[in-house]
Amino acid sequence: MRILFIYRLNVDLQQSKGIVEKENAIAKAFRYHGYEVDILCNNDLGIILNGELIQKRYFYQTNDLVFNQIMNQLNNKKYELIYLRFSPLSFYQYKALSEVRANFPNLKIWVAMPNYPFLYEFNFFKRMLLKTLISNKWNHMHLWVNRILHLGPEKEIFGIKTIPFDNGIEIKSVSSITRPLKSDLQINLIYVGTFWPWQGFDLLLKAIAKYSQEQMPYKINLILVGDGPELSNLKSKAIEFGIQDLVKFIPPKYGEELDNIFAEANIGIGTLHHESRQLSYAANLKHRNYAARGIPFIYNVPDHSFHGIKGAYLFDQAEFNLRQIIEWYQTDILPNIENVSGGLQEYANTVLSWNAIVKKVLIAENLPHGN
Repeated sequence: MRILFIYRLNVDLQQSKGIVEKENAIAKAFRYHGYEVDILCNNDLGIILNGELIQKRYFYQTNDLVFNQIMNQLNNKKYELIYLRFSPLSFYQYKALSEVRANFPNLKIWVAMPNYPFLYEFNFFKRMLLKTLISNKWNHMHLWVNRILHLGPEKEIFGIKTIPFDNGIEIKSVSSITRPLKSDLQINLIYVGTFWPWQGFDLLLKAIAKYSQEQMPYKINLILVGDGPELSNLKSKAIEFGIQDLVKFIPPKYGEELDNIFAEANIGIGTLHHESRQLSYAANLKHRNYAARGIPFIYNVPDHSFHGIKGAYLFDQAEFNLRQIIEWYQTDILPNIENVSGGLQEYANTVLSWNAIVKKVLIAENLPHGN
């Protein structure tokens, strides 16, 4: 069975790196289960198929050009399934779906929609664009799409049946921390990724400032690795709160350099609630990455994959209570850190790998799964 993966992303852009790694890992998992997979997407030069340039993009053309290539690929090869990562703002995406369905009525089309409800991720102008010009397209999607892959509780989206599709982790790409994480009266919190205004890190910085002014047994350090639109503001906030010596900003790192930084971490920072996104659940890849590395972590948006799992701490208050978090780490984690870390790693390997996630999808759709 042959699958055509399609995503509008430019794989050469730094801000796309995490998503591209995820989508490539999903494609790799389908291959693991015996499927042939071709990947159609963008890079800086134009449209690429399995990494090879097949159409040059001129300066006036956008990443939507990838949708113009779909029919060419379907006419050149026989595919049984399309896997499309949803791009809500792309007019061409909807046109392409309609055209594919008209010409290939028996072709299965699955749309991956990891961020639904996605409306709150956009600024005011883009939200208005979605509501006024694009939302009517959603009413027709059930005519074109067979399934929506989605990590939330919705059984249907736009009248289309959903397939539960949790986030996973490519275990082999993560270097596990096998030595016990110990504390010498200081605790290092870590976050690795892109910094956005809606993440709520300003509240964490404020909580660290408050904690540092109190007579507490532990010194709290914060390691922030990455870049993004909110980075300069966070640096200013650290100075404003007088904690610039407690916050270390590190540019994006990968491979062994990143492994070495993770080796100094005691607690990972997962999904944080922010009203603008109206999140009621999450399946953050960072949670899975922490687990694979054996790093305990905190988060305050429910992630059903970690309900009741030792080493994952869900706190439900709107603001950080660092006293409570440190007490959890000191009493529940430190005395048994080797077992906690080992348990997180084993759980990630057996339950949260992309191979396991994709297998569940194939079983749900009564499709072959060779491994």
